[in-house]
Amino acid sequence: MLASVQLKEMTPLLENFLMRILRCSQRTLRRRMAAGLIAGAYRTKGGHWRIKKPSGVTKENLSQFLRSGAWRFPVENKSFPPALIAWCNRIQENESLFSDNHPFRRMQRQRIRAEAAQRQADEAGYYTLDDLENLGAI
Repeated sequence: MLASVQLKEMTPLLENFLMRILRCSQRTLRRRMAAGLIAGAYRTKGGHWRIKKPSGVTKENLSQFLRSGAWRFPVENKSFPPALIAWCNRIQENESLFSDNHPFRRMQRQRIRAEAAQRQADEAGYYTLDDLENLGAI
């Protein structure tokens, strides 16, 4: 029962911590938890989200970590618990993988390729098969 009480009071603190690190809203954070991008996040039987805190991490560690800005470069900072640094690294890796493969990012890359193909074709005065493929014509 004691662990459950500690978890309930640490979850809002960890959520606020992650919202500040990832610069997102609570709703976006919950979506990322549902997608499995937040390490240690799980859903209870009642439908509430909980986040398991990294071992050895206290409220003071989290507040010092935020104040120092160490979350921007967690690998270099050794004054905090290693579990906290590893947890932040894993979340940031998941975030970068997610943002690189986000559908909007893929569409933007496709649009940039199409614009480059259009520019190249205009300069050359004709379209190659690669140009037509990049433009989505074939």
